[in-house]
Amino acid sequence: MSSTPIELGPIYRFPPGTDGSGQSIAIIELGGGFAQAELSTYFTSLGITGPTVTAVGVDGAKNQPGKDPAGAGGEVLPDIQVAGALSPGSAMVVYFA
Repeated sequence: MSSTPIELGPIYRFPPGTDGSGQSIAIIELGGGFAQAELSTYFTSLGITGPTVTAVGVDGAKNQPGKDPAGAGGEVLPDIQVAGALSPGSAMVVYFA
């Protein structure tokens, strides 16, 4: 049985009663990508509305969902999902380099 980030937040002493409202989170990814539909499905399964997530390409890199899921691409969704589950009110920018 696996636990969700929301269930694990208190164990790691994530501040209770916070949702990231008014905050921005930046994540740097070195490959792969995400599809908004996948994020929406995940956050809905947790019973929350996820953060606003914007992809920004750096130096020609770009968001490439579904590419190389066993490599760098397999890390993009979990990174966004964990941060977003604990900070659904935040604005998140994912930089692809």
